[in-house]
Amino acid sequence: MTSKERKVLGTVLKKQLHERRIELELGEGDLVSSVNELLKLGIENKARMIVLVPTKPSESLQATIYARCGQIKVHIVRDLRGRVVAIRSRLKLLAGMTISRKDIEQFGRIVFQTNNGGKTSEVVISVTATPTKYGEVIILVF
Repeated sequence: MTSKERKVLGTVLKKQLHERRIELELGEGDLVSSVNELLKLGIENKARMIVLVPTKPSESLQATIYARCGQIKVHIVRDLRGRVVAIRSRLKLLAGMTISRKDIEQFGRIVFQTNNGGKTSEVVISVTATPTKYGEVIILVF
């Protein structure tokens, strides 16, 4: 094995170690707690960015959390009565965007409060909504 092949193999192995997959049951239960759970997951893993990408029209949503420790793939399960659209709309409302406009790129901010052992801190999250073929891509930057 050449040094170049070892380097490529090492990179692949490191990527596999740093990539985790989580399947969230965000399709059921309270919508507000589902969105809060996604944001908390990003904050707990010291995320730099969360990207929410629709897979097919209103069927499911693939979220990738880009954290310092690696990538976390979060698959938000199949849509139950418009939950995927509702999750996107909830994030847009929190960021102060217009939910009726899906044909233009929009920008906003979310100020999210967390409690760490009795200590309250605020996290400012920049939000971008970009239209695509299957819906909107939502990008959250911490």
